[in-house]
Amino acid sequence: MREITRTINYHSEVGVAARSLAVPWCASFVNYCLIKSVPRYSKSNQPGLAVSFSRDPHFKRIDTPVFGAIAVYTRTGGGHVCFVYALSETVNGNIIVLGGNQDDKINFVDRSTRRLVGYFVPVQYEAQALREIASVPLHKKTAAEMNASLSIDNVNNGRES
Repeated sequence: MREITRTINYHSEVGVAARSLAVPWCASFVNYCLIKSVPRYSKSNQPGLAVSFSRDPHFKRIDTPVFGAIAVYTRTGGGHVCFVYALSETVNGNIIVLGGNQDDKINFVDRSTRRLVGYFVPVQYEAQALREIASVPLHKKTAAEMNASLSIDNVNNGRES
């Protein structure tokens, strides 16, 4: 399997015809991760749109965040999508997420749930996710600690670029 590099084009990898490098790539990154995972999961029905996970029958909404769940956000002019990693050790109620196009990077960010649409998992993973929710609570971490552990440059705010 090819490694992720600074030059990979997630849009082309998941079949999105982006006309410009300025097109947000968070959804393409999440879809790329899904189709390259083991086991392989389906990409969303609109792989270039962050909110597509909330409308796609291949994904199931869950009420509680679980490690690896897809967090879908709404924002002015679109949305954002990323993976749940942990609960925030810094801000009560926030989650630590791993995503692409966060300050134009792949990194961990401490994110509010204020504009959260919901948490979603592939339908094949729903039963496992529900077992984990019941028995394996999310750890508390900081985004800075996670970024440092993987030598990811510090990020200012995790904005979608």
